[in-house]
Amino acid sequence: MDLKAGDRHFEGYDAVYFIAGITSIGTPEDVYRRISYDIPTHFADIMPSKEQMTYIYLSGMGTDPNGIQWWMPIKGATEQYINTLGFKHAFAYRPALMRWAKGQRGTKMQRMQYAYLYFFVCRKPFPHDTHGYLSRFVLRVTEYAGRDAAESNTCQSMLCSHIQTVTVTSG
Repeated sequence: MDLKAGDRHFEGYDAVYFIAGITSIGTPEDVYRRISYDIPTHFADIMPSKEQMTYIYLSGMGTDPNGIQWWMPIKGATEQYINTLGFKHAFAYRPALMRWAKGQRGTKMQRMQYAYLYFFVCRKPFPHDTHGYLSRFVLRVTEYAGRDAAESNTCQSMLCSHIQTVTVTSG
């Protein structure tokens, strides 16, 4: 990777939003590991002033370091590693699925899964599965993380009870 520690472009920030990702459906494990573990952990490693930063990582529902599906331990290891780096706050957002942006198309298998989830499981779209919602959410979490400890914990609890797909860890 060309991103290196000490790059002056990373100085002066108090939050990192790592929301890039890929589906595990149809993706070879080595490619998935590079995108879901190697890149976000490298990015976290090179951030300066971690003790003053909030790191928000887009994970996935079902993430578990001991998970039975091959992708679960990869995402789980990513969450755990980021949490050990000494960030002021580390958050993992675990959506069940993300709806595509306008004009974006998935694979045939992905479209079939979305149809199944929509018609047989939830019968309506999840209220927090859009890119717009994710953007507003990460900004709100960052705002709350910057407050004093008592107020921050109260706000984080409120957010987590409202959005069931969030795991919050604190450095």
